[in-house]
Amino acid sequence: MAKKRKKQPGTNHLSPVKYIQTKARQLPVMECLVNDDWQETKMANITIVREHSNGNITLASYLVDLMCLGVKDSDFQFNISHSEYEAFKGHIEEFMSITTIDYTLAHNIIFAGYEFAIELGLEPCKMFMQTTQYMFEEDNDDVELIDIECGEGGLPVIIKGDHNAREAEETYQRLCNTIGKEKVIFRDLDEEGDDDFLPLEEYMYDNPENERPDDIQKLKVLTGNLPNISDEDSLELTKTTNRLFYNYHGYEKTDESREEIFNFFDVDVIGELSDRVLGFSKEIHPDWAQLVEETIDQLQEDNELNLEPLIKKYPLIPFLKYVHIKEMEFNAETENGDEAIIRKQLKKYLQDHPHYFLLKLVDEVYRIKSNEEAQIIPDFLNQEQPLSELFNQEEFIHSSELLSFIIALFEYFIQQENILAIDSLMHCLNYDYPELADSLEFIRTANVIFKLHFCDTMYLSE
Repeated sequence: MAKKRKKQPGTNHLSPVKYIQTKARQLPVMECLVNDDWQETKMANITIVREHSNGNITLASYLVDLMCLGVKDSDFQFNISHSEYEAFKGHIEEFMSITTIDYTLAHNIIFAGYEFAIELGLEPCKMFMQTTQYMFEEDNDDVELIDIECGEGGLPVIIKGDHNAREAEETYQRLCNTIGKEKVIFRDLDEEGDDDFLPLEEYMYDNPENERPDDIQKLKVLTGNLPNISDEDSLELTKTTNRLFYNYHGYEKTDESREEIFNFFDVDVIGELSDRVLGFSKEIHPDWAQLVEETIDQLQEDNELNLEPLIKKYPLIPFLKYVHIKEMEFNAETENGDEAIIRKQLKKYLQDHPHYFLLKLVDEVYRIKSNEEAQIIPDFLNQEQPLSELFNQEEFIHSSELLSFIIALFEYFIQQENILAIDSLMHCLNYDYPELADSLEFIRTANVIFKLHFCDTMYLSE
């Protein structure tokens, strides 16, 4: 239910965060919302709405996991109009059914989840601690206590699915170490799930002398009929390839590679176009921001839209130039276009905007593919810094920023012939960014092909 907040004119000289921290409790509660099925799912999406004297609204949203994790996510919108609030509610109702509840119940749901998690040693999200906890009253005897069930039989329940596999496994291991395995309930929604999510231990040989020759023979048989391979045999080929590949590198080296990649990705993805992504201030140029939004909508409906006249009319919008390059790349792939033309256009755009990071990331890909000196990825890897360091300490970056970085990193690993790093990258992306699966399908496909080629070279080539 949490929606990315946007800057609004303040009601006084206090920043929105400072205002909420010091004055929000003085505003009357106008409304509280929750998803209809929160008692069945034990996952509550709550919104607390307070009204200013000028009629505007400040609200805070909370995603509360009553099974284990407490306040997982939270955000706010400050001093918005009633029409903006209705639009906010309409957006929520596109994804879930919601109902109005009284403040006391909302308060108790949030605090029940919060305290249950705290007792397990699990902290709430940063936004809750820094800001949104001040949107509700202090938890004291003035607020009627309502019994809200958490967990099952008093035990925390961790539910693992494709969307949270890494978080679920890490939390489970942590609680096993702190309160004991017998006091934690763990459920895997897809125990037979995707081969990409099997624990590394599942691939390691107990008896390499017997198991490796069997897998090599199986690899030989399965690759002998690739053009006509069945779905069942294709799945078996993937598992066989993975066993040979991971056992070749060994558990310790593979696990170390995965951990290194996981440590890079400390950011979450948002759809909102920030000033950094746009390349200009939305506050100064709101008309430009609207133009960009409308252009993106048109592109999604009409792949034939010509961006060049628009870029000539608005030459100070670098994001449009980035979109133009991506459109040129897409058309080149489908029509056997000339890559040199794209690079020439990219070079011109970089002369116009030498510090615009999205264009620099695209240029990095071409440098790597052409065996020219890369400028961004080697430094990033050598410094062993998290991705947020590249984006001004931001915890949230736009999907175009993340995808551009991933493509550059992927091409660098190809150049280095580091197939293990590519596999670790795909493993990390499966866990952390399942919502980008369609955009990352090319890496998944390449990863399968690279590992198969590696095993073919190592075990079948004479």
